[in-house]
Amino acid sequence: MSLRNRHVLFVCTGNVCRSPMAEALFRRLAADARDITAESAGLSAGKGQPASRDAVDVLAAEGVELSKFRSQPVTEELLEKATHIFVMTEDHRRLLDLFFPEFIHKVRLLRFDEKGTPDVPDPIGQGRAVYAECKRSIEQAMPSVLRIINQKPMTTSEESRTDTSILAETDPRSEEHTSELQSRQYLV
Repeated sequence: MSLRNRHVLFVCTGNVCRSPMAEALFRRLAADARDITAESAGLSAGKGQPASRDAVDVLAAEGVELSKFRSQPVTEELLEKATHIFVMTEDHRRLLDLFFPEFIHKVRLLRFDEKGTPDVPDPIGQGRAVYAECKRSIEQAMPSVLRIINQKPMTTSEESRTDTSILAETDPRSEEHTSELQSRQYLV
């Protein structure tokens, strides 16, 4: 199986806070991988909006450039091009499943391997400290994201319903929760 030309898409709501930070942090992490590209989009995004000032400032403090970023809405073309799609919340996953079910096999929560509540909360309008915490949360997920991207392409839609091997690697209790997780996956 070839790992060539992997295209990662990060998705949030407005594409001005979480997904742009995820895109920029992932690009920094995968800078040496010439066969991986990344971008971001929002389910309710307008086209051409700059990243929020706090997101720009939080990343600039670490030398990560986000000031030239411009938002874009999720489109069928972006989803088709993506080999891996990472969403910030379970609600984003449900909406993609509702509006673009043919691509759900490519979709995974950004913090898929974290216990508890894996959603990345929206920091919009909550100040620099909340943005810094959001950045930290996203940044902590990036090594797992890169591991998954380097491991294999996303599963087909049929495999995603039955394959729990990735979950089993990170949660030894996964077998007892498999039915519960699979039933919640398809709730709208």
